[in-house]
Amino acid sequence: MTMVTEHISGAPVVDDDDDDLLGIITEKDILQRMFPDITEIISKHPQTFEQMESNYADTMDVSISDIMTKDVRRAIFKNGLS
Repeated sequence: MTMVTEHISGAPVVDDDDDDLLGIITEKDILQRMFPDITEIISKHPQTFEQMESNYADTMDVSISDIMTKDVRRAIFKNGLS
């Protein structure tokens, strides 16, 4: 997982053809996919290592477009920052 090993917490997702911004993928997006219910993590019966490993494998098989944040706001500066 390159984001983790390179200490990257998020990255833009752009269209290959025209570089349009489609969304952003973040650590939070990935963790929410792996652990959709916080009570699973803090419950009296936490997931086993095998369950966490299975969640990880399932998450790595999902398309980024299925878990990324799509409603992204952006600012365009035409004359530089002032």
